[in-house]
Parts: sequence; structure tokens; C-alpha cells
Amino acid sequence: MPSWLAVPLAWLATAALFGCSLWAQWRDLSLRRNGVRAEGEVTSVRVGTRPKGGANYTPVVCFTTTDDDTIFAEPPINRSWKGRFRTGRQVLVYYDPANPKRIRIKGHAYLAPGVFILISGVFLALPTSLIINHIFY
Repeated sequence: MPSWLAVPLAWLATAALFGCSLWAQWRDLSLRRNGVRAEGEVTSVRVGTRPKGGANYTPVVCFTTTDDDTIFAEPPINRSWKGRFRTGRQVLVYYDPANPKRIRIKGHAYLAPGVFILISGVFLALPTSLIINHIFY
């Protein structure tokens, strides 16, 4: 691979990460602002395995929609620790009325997209400045 191609490829990869993270954060914010709120209860905590060992914990919640449908759903993000979401705990759920299985639990960690936006934004600055420097100087 030619050395001049490394900077644009690094920039494209970082821009893709930035875009995906921004999209995930936007979806989360949209659900919190436009979703329907419901009181829910953690019915169980699903335990999965992480690729490099250890466990992932995902709370499964039960709530009732405005149409009186009982929904069991999981948030899209799991954690490497149980946290405060234990079986029987009452939680506030935001759900999409068009797809009630798409939920967000208030207080559940949704920092990953924000952290990726911050990190990829910082890493976008360096290749962008190098590209601009190469083109204009």
C-alpha cells in the first residue's frame, strides 16, 4: 500500500466510527425525547459471555404499553456488571410506540456512543489537519 494512502484510509475509518456513533446517539436521544414512558419491572437479567472472557449482563424488563399490551424487552446495550438492575426492581422505560421492543431504560449506561463520538472526533482532527496541510501547503 502506498504511504500516501494511509492518512486518507485512517480518516475514512475514523469518520465511519464517528458516523456510526453519532447515529446511535441520535437514536437514543430520539427515543428519550419522542418515546412513550412506562413503568416497568426487571423480570430477569440475561447473562452472556464476552468475546475475551467474562460476562455481559442485560436486564429484561416487562412493561405495559398504552394499548394494554404486555411487552418483555431488553435494551440494546449490555454491561459487564449487573449494576442496580436486579430482578424485581421498578424502572422507567422509554419505548417506541411503532416498535415497543425498542426500549431504553432510564439509568442504564448509554455512554459508549458518546465516548466513541468524543474519541473519534479527536482522532478525526489529526488526519484532517494532515490532509488539509498536504493539499494546501
